[in-house]
Amino acid sequence: MNISKDKGSSKLWIAGAMLAAVCATAMANDEASQLVVQYTDLRLSNSHDVGVLYRRIERAAATVCGTDSARYLEAKVAAKKCTDQAIAQAVSSINSPMLTNQYLVKTGAAPKNETVASLR
Repeated sequence: MNISKDKGSSKLWIAGAMLAAVCATAMANDEASQLVVQYTDLRLSNSHDVGVLYRRIERAAATVCGTDSARYLEAKVAAKKCTDQAIAQAVSSINSPMLTNQYLVKTGAAPKNETVASLR
């Protein structure tokens, strides 16, 4: 799986590969595909636009990696792993604090705020 960002451009390439051995209907070789996620129409300082970009990344990753609706458990696990990795790499390559925060919240990796109260 490869993620790359064109220099000076607001395009993100998401590429992934599913192992052929995972699914009985897969080809004999690995099948790789890639999609371009464009975000020139979005402002990454705007929370709504960040949400739009995150959904675009999710859809692109699901398209490239396949969905987890496969009939075989191994295929579901592989698709989920591929999708998760593609999203993580895409978010990292864009390097936007708001997008990273969106990713952390969506994945449950955001730091938990602890509230400590005391009675005196």
